[in-house]
Amino acid sequence: MSAANDLLISGRVESTSLRALVERTLTPFGVEGGQRSKLSGGHLQLPPRLVVAVALGLYELATNAAEYGAPSTAYGVIDLSWKVVGG
Repeated sequence: MSAANDLLISGRVESTSLRALVERTLTPFGVEGGQRSKLSGGHLQLPPRLVVAVALGLYELATNAAEYGAPSTAYGVIDLSWKVVGG
């Protein structure tokens, strides 16, 4: 959750990149740097009111995955993709 706050106060108060938020949220779970994660999706800026909510959802999913999913194994990979539909 501190990653979300860091992004909000890093001078980009008007919006935050979803990719940056995902990368910073997953870093503590050992999936940073593309070695254990596959991220794909178009450029998407989140307004400040959504950053903390999305970060919380990502954190909860990552916590569960760390215990039971891909990051809990030596070769597991998290594959996350998104797309914007209809603007």
